[in-house]
Amino acid sequence: HIWLDPTLAIAMVDNITNAVCQKDPQNKDFYIENSNEYKAKLQALDKDFETMINNSQKNKVIFAGRFAHLYFIKRYNLEYMSAFDGCSAEAEPGVKRLTDIINTIKQDNIHYIYYEEITQPKIATSIAEQTNTQALKFSTVHNITKDQLNSNISYIDIMYENLENLKKGLN
Repeated sequence: HIWLDPTLAIAMVDNITNAVCQKDPQNKDFYIENSNEYKAKLQALDKDFETMINNSQKNKVIFAGRFAHLYFIKRYNLEYMSAFDGCSAEAEPGVKRLTDIINTIKQDNIHYIYYEEITQPKIATSIAEQTNTQALKFSTVHNITKDQLNSNISYIDIMYENLENLKKGLN
């Protein structure tokens, strides 16, 4: 999930642009222009996350769903806890880990926990009920619903939704 770090998404755009330009050099200027426009949006997104996080009261995020956010966490130097070690659908969190999360939420006065998109957030809902917190979505931006597809939602749109939900949790 390297694309959750907008700076790595920029590198991906560069790689894609270079490959497309090699395959279709006749339209190189068109591809480069579009690439530069999109990279500017990614740079603005990165700056917006940086600014929001730097101006936040908290620096810890709790993930109750599958954890695929490490590149994002590292990019913005956030502390985190996760119910899962990774994003495998085969894993289940242990009682000790869930207890540690619940204790951390209470100790650090955390009001929001996060789960990934297109899931039944059973663990997030259970923890939220036990801790009087609220569960919020933090998308991994690799799944979208049919309605989102039909509405032409973009990576940028989804990441700004993540920004708004993260802002709630860090303040």
